[in-house]
Amino acid sequence: MKNITSAVNFPYYTVIAAQRREEYLFSIKGEANKRYAFKYQYEVIKGDPDRVYLNNYYLFPYKHGTKQKVTQGYNGDYSHQGKYAIDFDLDEGTEVTAIGDGVVVELREDSNLGGPYDEYLDDANYITIYQKDGTFADYAHLKYNGVLVEIGDKIEAGDIIAYSGNTGWSQGPHLHLEILEPVYMGLRTIPTSFLNYDGQIVRVKEGNYYYSTHYNRERFEVHLGEEITDYDLENYLKKIDTDYTLTIRREELDDTVIVYIRNAYPYDMEIELDLSKAINVSSSQGLPYLTKVPANSEIYAILLRPENNTKYWQYSIKCGYRRAK
Repeated sequence: MKNITSAVNFPYYTVIAAQRREEYLFSIKGEANKRYAFKYQYEVIKGDPDRVYLNNYYLFPYKHGTKQKVTQGYNGDYSHQGKYAIDFDLDEGTEVTAIGDGVVVELREDSNLGGPYDEYLDDANYITIYQKDGTFADYAHLKYNGVLVEIGDKIEAGDIIAYSGNTGWSQGPHLHLEILEPVYMGLRTIPTSFLNYDGQIVRVKEGNYYYSTHYNRERFEVHLGEEITDYDLENYLKKIDTDYTLTIRREELDDTVIVYIRNAYPYDMEIELDLSKAINVSSSQGLPYLTKVPANSEIYAILLRPENNTKYWQYSIKCGYRRAK
């Protein structure tokens, strides 16, 4: 500015309260009998750094009593570099729920574009909620026309706000969640804790499954594959009819595979189990696994899990058997 005076110093910084239509900021005055001129520019950032009172935890962003897998955490391999963001493995059309109380301030639902390349970065549908603790919650990759709220709507934790989708820069259907804290002329992502089904406060781990529990709702049964042990199943034995076959039966719970052996012969069988074409697989028992299966019985054998549950895994089961002596 030339030949101009002002009662404030520049650059000038202030916070304008919500829903103000007009607010006085400052005045400038040209010096008497002198030509003066000025140009100005401004930047606006949402939020108030002095009004942030961080919650100790939030709810998981999906329906009460359901569980989902965290497919990518902080500083992920695919994206999230330098960000505290979380991806939940939600099929397209899954209900997305609010993690905390607040008001809707931004949204988009008109995009039907998405793909695994950064050229789709600006094509994600999303909702931004200004939360009671002064932070902003961003829910992204929502379904085309899948937003169920409007700007200005007041939201309570656990409310259904949208349906998950696959828009924007995305390798597959999921929900991207991040919490942003206002700082001086900016926003930064922050680590997020959640209320677990057992009442504990947790920081999620990439590759694990988590149940969502909402306030004042009914209790539900919890079944997590990562919690199953050999001890839980060592006494399992089920009688079956004779049909002169020996088969391997598998049950999947999350990323845990429970392997059973069915001996439908009318006499005991000696069994040897082993794996082939195994990539990123661990077994709860040493391999090859040797056991004896009683006649007309199904027994529990082993647990199989990925060594790294964020990476691809595969296996084939080999089974040798003979009549027990």
